[in-house]
Formats: sequence, structure tokens, C-alpha cells
Amino acid sequence: MSEPTQQYLHSILNYEPETGLFTWKVSRGSAKKGWIAGKSDKDGYVRIGMLRKTYPAHRLVWLFVHGRWPSELIDHINGIPDDNRLCNLREASKSENGMNRKLGANNTSGHLGVIWSKHSSRWLVRVKVLGAVTDFGSYKDIELAALVASEVREKYFGEFAPSHLKTKSKGASQ
Repeated sequence: MSEPTQQYLHSILNYEPETGLFTWKVSRGSAKKGWIAGKSDKDGYVRIGMLRKTYPAHRLVWLFVHGRWPSELIDHINGIPDDNRLCNLREASKSENGMNRKLGANNTSGHLGVIWSKHSSRWLVRVKVLGAVTDFGSYKDIELAALVASEVREKYFGEFAPSHLKTKSKGASQ
């Protein structure tokens, strides 16, 4: 089966750029005209079924609005995988997409690129830059370490530096 085209999408779906939601223009199977199209997968991305396949909604947004499939990945600027508002989506290389990431589940500092060193009893700033993990100093104060890590990401990652991170509440020492 062939890939959907912009014309096909426009014939079966409505897209609202302000909310990021697709709705059905036509009834299809159990989905009724006017219903929200798609459902979230295990990773939180919305997927929409058509033409015997499911498609990530963020890629369908690109096709729907720009008339072409994205040539690279689509990055959710705010890091929320089901937020498909047009203003929250941008094309990104794999490397750029990886720069704009959330805190890992095992992060204990609450700050991206900041880790506690038991050996020195200080906060270390470590950021992956140009494919290599690089140290950017050690600090007694976690807030200073977080600021340095943020400035490093801004310098090296530019617009792909994750500005959406919500940090966990942690004290100045561990």
C-alpha cells in the first residue's frame, strides 16, 4: 500500500495547529466523523492508523502542513511526545534530536549533565559534546553546576538545548 499524500490527509483529516489534534472528517470503522484521530503508544507518541499502517502524528503534521514528508526526524521542542502543535515541532537530525532530551530516570541531581562525585564530594558537570563525554568542572554548589551545564548546552547545542526541563527539587548537597 502506498504512503498517504497531503491531498489524501486533507480528504480524511482536519488538523488544528493550535491544539495539535487531528480529527476525522469522515467516519472510518469504529471512528466517527469529528472524533479525535489516533491514540498514544507506549512511549507517549500519538499514532494514527490509515492505509493498513499506523503513522506517528507528528510526521503526519509535517506532511499535512508542508506537503512533504520530513527529510529528517521531527523533534518535540518541549519534550512532550503527544504535543503535536505546529509551534512545538521542528525537523532535526538524529544528533540534534538527541540533544533535546529529558532527564534520565536514574538522574539523582535533578539537573541534566550534573552528577554527584562521592570521591570528591562535589557536583561534576559532564555533557556529551561532538560525540564525546566532556567534563566542565566540579562545584560545591549544585545550582552553580546546573548553571554551568545549562550554559554548555546553550553554547554547543544552540536551539536544540533543552530549555523545557523541569528539575527535581534537590538540596545543595547530597
